Amino acid sequence: MPSFKRLKSVAHSLAHHFASTLCYFGNNYAINHLAEASMRCHSAIVEIDLLAQTASPSEIHSEIAAELLPYLKDYFFNLLTKERLTADVVESVKLKFDFGVGRTCAYNLPTYDCESKITACDGRTYTAYLTEASN
Repeated sequence: MPSFKRLKSVAHSLAHHFASTLCYFGNNYAINHLAEASMRCHSAIVEIDLLAQTASPSEIHSEIAAELLPYLKDYFFNLLTKERLTADVVESVKLKFDFGVGRTCAYNLPTYDCESKITACDGRTYTAYLTEASN
């Protein structure tokens, strides 16, 4: 059985890529789209189940599912490949964003706490945390 320690790196890279300027959709960055959808739905917490291709609350799912979730899933599998891991080592991949942190940021950008959690097939979890300041 391969070492799953590299899943920590994948969790970290997935969260950072999603919130970075490399992840641009339509007319804005993906993180900004998610923050705006969060505000429209009056929900500070947004959770994404990458393998199931769902987001909650359900109103957010309908706004981001078509374009963003398939892109993130493909990106995740590319990260696995780069780490020489296969899809069968992963049981779940979840991203949780909290936009209700109450911090302020220059240029009126969204502030958030993010938890990126991967559960391996052996039940172990690999989690990475980031904020807008650490990205």
